[in-house]
Amino acid sequence: MRFYFCFFFVCVFSTLIYFYMHERVLFPSLLFPPLSLCALFTSCQLYISQLFLYIYIYIYFFFYFARAGGKQTMRRCFATRLTFQRLLCGDKLPLKDATAVQETASAFRTRYPLVPIPVPIGAALSRNYVLQGEPKRAVALLAAHPSAFALAEETKQLLSQDANVDADTLLRLVDAVRPVSSVISCDFLRAFAGRLSREGKTQEVKQRLMRDIREVPHLAGSLLCPLTEMSDAASSEDKVNVAEALDIALKRSFVSPKDYGHVLLLLSRGGEHRKVLALWSWMRHSSARWDKTAASAMIISASLSRKMNAAIAAIQTLAEANEDPTIEAQKYFIRYLASRVPPLSRYADQLVSHWYTETQLWTTEARVVGVELLFAHYHGKDYDQLRDGLIRAGREAVTEEAKQAILRVKGIPYIMRHFAYNIAEEPWLQDFYNSGMQMKDLGEYPQLLGLLASLARHTEAEKKFVDSIRDLKITVEAFEEMATFVADDICFKNAEDTLHFIHSMAEALSQQVPMNLRSWLELLGQK
Repeated sequence: MRFYFCFFFVCVFSTLIYFYMHERVLFPSLLFPPLSLCALFTSCQLYISQLFLYIYIYIYFFFYFARAGGKQTMRRCFATRLTFQRLLCGDKLPLKDATAVQETASAFRTRYPLVPIPVPIGAALSRNYVLQGEPKRAVALLAAHPSAFALAEETKQLLSQDANVDADTLLRLVDAVRPVSSVISCDFLRAFAGRLSREGKTQEVKQRLMRDIREVPHLAGSLLCPLTEMSDAASSEDKVNVAEALDIALKRSFVSPKDYGHVLLLLSRGGEHRKVLALWSWMRHSSARWDKTAASAMIISASLSRKMNAAIAAIQTLAEANEDPTIEAQKYFIRYLASRVPPLSRYADQLVSHWYTETQLWTTEARVVGVELLFAHYHGKDYDQLRDGLIRAGREAVTEEAKQAILRVKGIPYIMRHFAYNIAEEPWLQDFYNSGMQMKDLGEYPQLLGLLASLARHTEAEKKFVDSIRDLKITVEAFEEMATFVADDICFKNAEDTLHFIHSMAEALSQQVPMNLRSWLELLGQK
């Protein structure tokens, strides 16, 4: 008996060495070490000295192979599975060489005429057909294969990784495979939807998605997410199509609660707030209530519909899942709190402090939430808190880029203009002024340019300011908005001086003073 177990150990260990030499894999199966050790212990149960000798040999060869394998790049992980496809095709199949793939496929068919072509070879061959502009040959290969779904999955992965396939060819592949299998066609369309959209085929993809949703309703649930992601919230047709697709999917298919969020977000951004509230009334009883996208869309619609209790309930459900609303949802909710009479600035402050630290608030994309919080203090006439918030923003935004990012947020010029008259005593405001004057895209932010113009007037640096903006590029509409912002500054009572200053900026920027603004200032100057 000991002889047979010893022989078994030698066979196992020899197989181990063979696989490593040919496949660079230490253990083709995790059963090899325990089997070999079991045979070793059984064969040596009466010979303790031989037992230690075999263990020493085993450990020596194990570390020798491990060291040798560490010097070379393994194609597989430490423990790998020997599959039938790998046994037939090996690890050296040249998937990216069209000629080699064709030769491999021909050789396999010649040698095994009755055996279906292995999936890796078939997928590489299908990819070659698509690259050659012959998607029908790829579909024919797919239709004749007994493992069509596995072949389609492998082909989809190869095509997704290949940037050489153009959008028109992918669309022809989707159309060609549809008569063979609607499931595979929908799978291809869902996988390639984002790529096709980036290449300018959004409309064609949306038409095919809606066609498949109507004609293959049991797959509507899987197509709902790509349709929603490609739809435009400003398009009434897209919103109607998404609502129809959701209705079909709910009746004839399965919809993942994760996909509810994309639908709600599209409807919310499109102004369909009543529909969002109606959908949420039953979605909140599913796991979608803990989905960040779905709950955030609900918060946006509830805030814009002035449904405070509904918005707070959605925030609380996210808190149950240890999640915070998206930045967009936070912005709209804090804006709603600021617009109430009286503004709920203390509650807004508590929420923002819970969501972010001061550094996160002013150095990340969350700065838009920080500006809405400043507006809450501004509307509540709590100017001390407003000033402290601006000082903290300037302190946290250490770099010039961080300060400029804050200045680009819509609405910040109105807040800072409140302290413009006292700029000589506000070093934080001087820092923001210096950062703003260094912006290369200042012409794209007319209100900010108007704020800097007002700050220059308060420091009596009008001439220097006018000289510094001569190279700016600004449109007629943007200049009119900027001039109106400057004229609205109530700190300057002399309309003639204001008109002269605006005229100087118009000359520097090669623009004309708007006639309505000129007439208004001239009328004020005559009084």
